[in-house]
Formats: sequence, structure tokens, C-alpha cells
Amino acid sequence: MDWPTRNHRQYRTGAGHTAGLRPSRRGAKASSFARHLRIAPATASAVAVALGASFTTTGCGGSNESAEAEPATAAPVTTDTGPRPMTRDERTWWRSLGQYVARFEHEAFREGQVTHASLRHDAKLARKCRAKVIRHAHPGRFRPAFEMARRACERLDKAADWFVVAIASSGPGGIVVDGTSDAIRFEKALNRSSEAMGNAQYDLDDARDKADEIASGLPRG
Repeated sequence: MDWPTRNHRQYRTGAGHTAGLRPSRRGAKASSFARHLRIAPATASAVAVALGASFTTTGCGGSNESAEAEPATAAPVTTDTGPRPMTRDERTWWRSLGQYVARFEHEAFREGQVTHASLRHDAKLARKCRAKVIRHAHPGRFRPAFEMARRACERLDKAADWFVVAIASSGPGGIVVDGTSDAIRFEKALNRSSEAMGNAQYDLDDARDKADEIASGLPRG
């Protein structure tokens, strides 16, 4: 049987369908808001004290003119508030996601022959998703993007398992004999792993876009 090959940046997602890279939807606008605080007017007791001071001043001076005491007033205070700066944990997770997605897109969709070496490489790359993006993660306000990334990592875990099956079903060079049970099992494993990788790529792209949208509304600190 000829050496199986894979097309650059295309993964099978089902009968007659392929999944590949798609343009990134970046550029979400940052948002902010303002909260206004209003100082209450002087209380009745404060006015009474002020009037009492006025009568005392008139009696001591012997004048018919009464001194007018104006109650103290405070100007309204306006405070511009917004989201707190991005935390260290949030920044670390955001950067880790971006780095992994960039590496995945660069390494997962390569041209060339399918060999045990290439299958082991792709399996390792797929396993890295959980280690880099999910394990020990503290995404904070990036939680919506984190959930998208977690779905991608679950797909990639399945892809890695299918890569292992493909390796076990083929010879050292990734060669199989047509019509044998190993060939059927190898083809199924390769198709399932390719499908999972392609679908995971869409999830990772969505997760990165969502994370960048959230980051655009957070001060860097």
C-alpha cells in the first residue's frame, strides 16, 4: 500500500466534508462604564445649628442687622470606574492560550507522509492542549473563552487516542496492507483523529477570539 499522505491545513470532518483554518474574528471594541455618586443635602439639624450661630452674632454686636449663615454644601462627586486591571493569573492564561493555538495551527496541518513519527508528534501536540490550557488554569474573567478551549482539548484527547490506534495498526513506517483488518482499523483511526483535530481547531479559534475580546476590555495594569 502506498504511504498515506495528508493535505496541508485540511482535516476530514465527515463524508464529503473537510475542516480547515478560517479567518480570525478579531477586533472587539473595549467597553467602559461610569458610576455617579450624589452627596445628600445638609440635614435639618445642621441648618438649625447654623441659624443659632446667626442669632448669637446679632446679640453680641448690638446691631439690628442679622448675620446670615449659609449652610455648607458639597459639590456632587463623580467617580469614573471600570473593570479592575487584568490579574497575573488572567494574563498568564490568556498568553498560554494564544501560544498554544499558534503552535497548533503551525504544526497540526502539515504536508507529508503519515509515518509513526508524524503520528506520535500529532498525538503529543494534541495532549499538550490540556497541559497548556486547562491544567492548573486560573482564567478568572476569561471563563467563557476557557470553556471553549476546554471543549477543544477534549476533542484533542480523543484525537490522541486515535493516533495511538493508528500506530498500533500499521507497520513501523506507517505502512498497511490493503484489505486487511489492520488496514481497515488504521483508516478508521486516521479519519477519526483527523476529524477531531479539525473540529478542535475551530474551537481553539473561537476561544482565542473570545479571549482577545475580553482582554480588550480589561486594563493591563
